[in-house]
Amino acid sequence: MELPRRAVNVERTFALLALTAALALAWIEAGAPLAQRIQEGRPWLAWVAAQERGRDAAPRSHLLFYDTVRRRVVLLRVPETAKIRSLLPPVADRLQISLAPLWDEDEPVAEVARALKTRLRRPRAWARLLWTSWTRAPREGRAALDPLLFALELRLVPLERLEPTEWTEETPAPERMRRLLDGQQEPDDGHAVTAEVLNASGRTGLASRVAKMLRSKGVDVFMLGTTRPRARTMVYNRYGAFRRAMSVLASLDCPSARAVAQEDPRRAADVTVELGADCAGPAEPEDGDQP
Repeated sequence: MELPRRAVNVERTFALLALTAALALAWIEAGAPLAQRIQEGRPWLAWVAAQERGRDAAPRSHLLFYDTVRRRVVLLRVPETAKIRSLLPPVADRLQISLAPLWDEDEPVAEVARALKTRLRRPRAWARLLWTSWTRAPREGRAALDPLLFALELRLVPLERLEPTEWTEETPAPERMRRLLDGQQEPDDGHAVTAEVLNASGRTGLASRVAKMLRSKGVDVFMLGTTRPRARTMVYNRYGAFRRAMSVLASLDCPSARAVAQEDPRRAADVTVELGADCAGPAEPEDGDQP
């Protein structure tokens, strides 16, 4: 039975589109810097400029490391010091991110990391990436396609491998920079996660209740206390693999909480949990929240 002419034309159109997409992908992979780094298993670096909507402040700059082998993204906020800035390699690629208004006491690097992931849910963001790549291509060649390629790669990066990171003056920056450039992860000795739980919500008894819940899920909570009030709950990774903070974050069952890698050699725990007002719930007075 002969197919209708219209159906044949539709099939030919789809075949032509598939062939065009395959040729375009081959052309990109033949020369785009990010595609070459993926093939060679080397990390890709870019600057991320994040502008908070409704604010006139200058954009916040972050250095992005993409581990192309493990599909792991480290977004680094470094202190504005000449000592640490001198360690940064030359980076050409730049990404622009629009941030929602931040909460009081927010860690901006965590919001930038989340915005990188969530912006890809909007068709407008993909249209902007396509337009930017198209307009930059005459000047930059196939390197202009890197942000678009990274957006496609980022869809395959699970949230637990998206690591917002802050360095302090106490961070051994040369060693950490070498590990990032070599694509190495922080060591994980396999021991149970240790944590300190600090009440920053103003609700009496919250640290005690959360500590009991975390202990029931295998987290070794050995210290309770209070700290400065904050709106959002934060989980700080103080040592070792970032998965430790992510496992504690998942155990909290607080959707608005965030995790950040912020090394602090003065802390005895792997993870510090600062419980904000967002996850406080109703007040239930208990002992144990005072330092």
